Amino acid sequence: MPSLAEGVPPNQAELKTQATRKPISKLMPQLWFGRTPYLISGFHTNGTFQDISATKAKDKFEEWETRETNQTDLRKLVSLLSRLRMASESVGGKACIAICERGVKPVNLRVFLSKDRAKPLPDGVIRNFWVGKTNEVPSS
Repeated sequence: MPSLAEGVPPNQAELKTQATRKPISKLMPQLWFGRTPYLISGFHTNGTFQDISATKAKDKFEEWETRETNQTDLRKLVSLLSRLRMASESVGGKACIAICERGVKPVNLRVFLSKDRAKPLPDGVIRNFWVGKTNEVPSS
């Protein structure tokens, strides 16, 4: 009988190698945010693999995202994304660079106008998710 790992398309799985087993809860933020439905873990001792396990992480997404501590973090993320959107709109939708200064308390995020003339996102993404009040695609 084939294992779950054998039937998982590579673009739908996160592969992890681990010397010690970590609970899936430690990996859930990355799996949830990337909407990666499967986790395949290889466990090794001094580089020799002893065991491989596959977990259908997708089944745990709803439980993870509704947990109150995660809801608090997700609300903070929404706030950060809204502020980044406002910062990019304030420079006419041009490409920006955000730098997080983690060694400073409180944590500081600084946004700079990029000198690169490339658009910040493809037009389709801007149209669907990042359009301002005018529903126009910002120019670069």
